[in-house]
Amino acid sequence: MLRMLKRHEEFVQVCDKMADLFPPGPELEGMLLQSARTRLVELGRFEEAERNYRRFLATYPKSEARLAANLELIRALHQLGKHEEVIAQGKEFLPKATADWMSTEVRDYMADAYTALGQDEEAAKIRGENP
Repeated sequence: MLRMLKRHEEFVQVCDKMADLFPPGPELEGMLLQSARTRLVELGRFEEAERNYRRFLATYPKSEARLAANLELIRALHQLGKHEEVIAQGKEFLPKATADWMSTEVRDYMADAYTALGQDEEAAKIRGENP
C-alpha cells in the first residue's frame, strides 16, 4: 500500500523491519524483491539495492523471479561502477536470458564496463562490432 501511494521511504523501512521478523518463505521473498526494486528504481539507492538483490538471490536460488533479480542486480552494479562484477554477472546471465531485450541490455552494460576498464576490443566484441 505504501509503495502504491509513492511513500517509498516508508515502504523500504517497513520491508526492512518485516524482513527481520519473517522466516524465509513467500512473504519474505516478495518483500525482499519489492524492496530492492524500490531502492533501485524509485530511490536510486544502488548499494542498498545491490545488498537486497544479493540477499534475495542467496535466500531464493530457485525462485521464478531469479532471472529478473539477476538483471536488476546487474543494473545496480552498473550504476555503482562495479565494472568487473558487471562483466562477471553478465557472463553468467547471458546464457540464461529468455528475451532478446534482456541480452541486449546486459551486453550494453558489459560493453560500458569493458570500455571503462580500457578494454575497447572486448567492448566491441560484446557489442558485435568488428574491432
